[in-house]
Amino acid sequence: MLLKLFDGSADEPDTKDPSKFYKLEFVHYSMNLALGQGKDPENLAKKPKYMTLAQLEAEHMKLEAQQIDATPLKIETHRRTAMAFSPLAFILIGLPLGITTRRAQRSIGLGLSVLVFLGYYLFLVLGQGLAQKGIVTPGLALWLGNISLACTGIVLLWRSSRR
Repeated sequence: MLLKLFDGSADEPDTKDPSKFYKLEFVHYSMNLALGQGKDPENLAKKPKYMTLAQLEAEHMKLEAQQIDATPLKIETHRRTAMAFSPLAFILIGLPLGITTRRAQRSIGLGLSVLVFLGYYLFLVLGQGLAQKGIVTPGLALWLGNISLACTGIVLLWRSSRR
């Protein structure tokens, strides 16, 4: 890649005395950037956040073969799957709350929904922290929010069905 610069200056340190700088002022300067030479774009390192689930699993296997801790990859995998199943937990808790809420209690329903969402988010953040510190396995830590929300929803649904 060729980078063309116009009307600028560059400071370079003196190789013999690093405390001194050369100042280069230019009207036109062309710089050749060797981007990606010898590198396959498919093999460039990606952050786990931008990997697909298949790439996460492949990287996890590669790190385990090298006996490197792959906890961040496990956390990302479980976080994604837990987030994908979170609507089911929200449905389980939303159904009984929606059934029992009357017309005059709509503002209470809005407040409850905000509290439920914040509670789920806190469980998610707490789970990530516990998994990163190695206190709880990533699977349990990141599914804790879904499990607690679903259990609460099932209990509320059971109680509303008895009425």
